[in-house]
Amino acid sequence: MVATLVVGGVLLLMMLSAYRGAAMSRDVQTAVAVRVDLADKEDAVLRSIVEITPNRAIRAMQSGSDVAGVREKLSWQGIFTDALAQANARTSIDAATLATLGINNTYNGNPADTASNNVASIFTAISPDADYASAGINRSLGTGYPIPLQYGDAAKSNLDRLYPLIANQKIYGTLASGLVGADVAKYPVYNLIPYPNINFGYGAPGANFVAKRNWWAFSMNLGANDAILNDASRNANQGGKRDFVLSLYEIPSQLAISAETYANIGTHGAAAGGGAWQHAVINGGIFATRAQIDAGIPLARVAGRNGMTLANYNSVGANPLGGDPFAAGTREQYETMYGTSMPVYLSSDAGRSSFVPINAGLNFFDRYSLGTEANVIAGTTWNDYTSGAGQCAMRLDIIPTTPIQLRFSYLVGSTRVPSAPTGVSATTAQIATWESSSPLTPFSVKKLANNKTCVVVKPKLFPAYLAKIGASDVTVNNSIAINVDYTLTGVNNPALKPDITPKLGDCGVILSDCDDLTAYSKGFSLVTNLMLYIADDFNQVTTTAPTGSGLSSPFTPPTSIFAPDIRYGTDVAPNKVQISGQMGHMGGDKGGTTATRILDLQLGKDDSVAPPDSISVNLSPIVHPGLLPPITMKYWLVVLEERKREYYR
Repeated sequence: MVATLVVGGVLLLMMLSAYRGAAMSRDVQTAVAVRVDLADKEDAVLRSIVEITPNRAIRAMQSGSDVAGVREKLSWQGIFTDALAQANARTSIDAATLATLGINNTYNGNPADTASNNVASIFTAISPDADYASAGINRSLGTGYPIPLQYGDAAKSNLDRLYPLIANQKIYGTLASGLVGADVAKYPVYNLIPYPNINFGYGAPGANFVAKRNWWAFSMNLGANDAILNDASRNANQGGKRDFVLSLYEIPSQLAISAETYANIGTHGAAAGGGAWQHAVINGGIFATRAQIDAGIPLARVAGRNGMTLANYNSVGANPLGGDPFAAGTREQYETMYGTSMPVYLSSDAGRSSFVPINAGLNFFDRYSLGTEANVIAGTTWNDYTSGAGQCAMRLDIIPTTPIQLRFSYLVGSTRVPSAPTGVSATTAQIATWESSSPLTPFSVKKLANNKTCVVVKPKLFPAYLAKIGASDVTVNNSIAINVDYTLTGVNNPALKPDITPKLGDCGVILSDCDDLTAYSKGFSLVTNLMLYIADDFNQVTTTAPTGSGLSSPFTPPTSIFAPDIRYGTDVAPNKVQISGQMGHMGGDKGGTTATRILDLQLGKDDSVAPPDSISVNLSPIVHPGLLPPITMKYWLVVLEERKREYYR
């Protein structure tokens, strides 16, 4: 009897111990499951915020954004609400899926499911701010936060805490002095700031690049409405909240090659004789929407958005890639072996980030294609922000009469003024009369051997001409847009609107007298939607760098040329084409298998392609804001980072 009781007692204790262990194990597993589920939901919400924010920022710059029923969706509240819905963060499985599976009546044992209806308690601004987000403008938020921008418009700056606003008026001012890489008094719009530590190689992580960083900070506690989730948070000791900084970097095009298209890098097409690029030196990184990197062209770094193919895995970077960079394990092996990021990137590799080319298409080249904008939340409208032609200080309009007439306008300070010689209408200044009255006018009309009518533009004559007519000098009037005005009453004809692919029969532009641009200390840009012929040496004379710029001498003024079709030479073909600086393409990726070949240059005389052995390029990135031309393409890089925990209040 005693033995039975002892054995029974021992077995009971063992059973109780096992039950207790099982219960504890269940509790631990439950806690782990809840924490893992919560972490997955948090990551899904954060990725959704990164995807949604740039689209709402764009919409806030467009016409009709400041209208009831629209503006609410563009606010931080609207962004966070939609992010929760897009990430399906409230439930482990949505109702539609349950209905499809026919298991609506089952018991859901996932305690991480929550209503999460009170968005205002999940997302909060950084103390002492109220609302949903704190804007990084006009004040420092303290240790652990980025360098603030400054915004002189009080009304618009107050809106920045309610919406993700992008505006040209946001600048680096005294609050950033000494904290950025270049003098903020000289370079307030774009400056030298560190590239974020992400796996997208537009820049090298930690190294300075030219950009402007807009940012907003907020706290997120996905379990704010649920005690179980709050206790499972990685920051339960901080009330469950985590602090984040959402940055939108405005990046002017600065790489050796920036191709918003499907680009072939390394070989010529059949029309150009085929074969590898023979005289091409490319320093720094390149970017393309999609890229085919052919063998034989060494590159330091390649970044793409939608796909990339490498003919030789070891042609990129200083170290062998060790195989297909997109195969599982290759990237991790490379980074472990060499202690640095792999120099081949797709935007999908970067986690909580998004890369957005700002490509306005035809609107970049043609200011007459822009519509009227009204009721805009942001301080800068989308057309003003994206249209290169619309941003130009000088405008030369071609009036398509017979003979053609020209209309020129320029800036006096910030005021636009039309111009015409005495006795000639400012709205329809006939070029023949203009030339006879002022032979030094930097415009003329010429017919090519193929009978194509072209407007000749001579940048070297602008400084003296602007002084003669009382305009601001070329530090202000340093860019020119040349467009056909197909909207005039009596001339209005949609057929006269140039296509994005200009035809030989259309009017063209000849760039001449442009070898010495040293008078343009802040650079020179030309934008046109017409076929452009470069008929002279362009920007070949050097000078000393601007005082206090930090740039080395000899210095060549920064320049940019934007046209949908560029030809080299006019009636006489050049023996050789040499290009230094950067090259780009804005054609967009339309899918398909036909790649754009960046170095298949065209001659003006007979529309033939220059043979490869007569093309020489030496391309390198822009490394200082003083090297940016007046007009440039832009990109947005959106990055969401968690604030380091040692900085938490």
